[in-house]
Amino acid sequence: MTSRNVFISYSNQDKSKVDTLIRALDNERINYSTDQQIRAGDKWEQTIESALHRASVFLFFISPHFLESHWAMFEIGLALSRAKEQGVTIIPVLLHPTQLPEYIRGFQSIDASSLKPSEFAHRIKQIVQSK
Repeated sequence: MTSRNVFISYSNQDKSKVDTLIRALDNERINYSTDQQIRAGDKWEQTIESALHRASVFLFFISPHFLESHWAMFEIGLALSRAKEQGVTIIPVLLHPTQLPEYIRGFQSIDASSLKPSEFAHRIKQIVQSK
């Protein structure tokens, strides 16, 4: 398993598309955190914040639904702060051709809408291993 921890942020309205990409990450043995790993009884806000602080790579699955989410904006804000202070990697992942908001436009994105899930996962693996 790779040593870097990846934090995955997405809108639940995009879950089916994101799940396909996450399964491909499993095939590449990439260590990641997602809200799907929160167990019954866990304090979900604390669990997510802890995962955000452990991550060295952030994948933000961008869609119109994602950009409307207040929780997603919180996660992006924390990631941007950590990128500036600690050099963590932020990767906007486009689920659909989308204009990126100015606050993340400076980060090179991956257009997952034009990639097979295995191709997407291979690209992420290369990035994670290079860190």
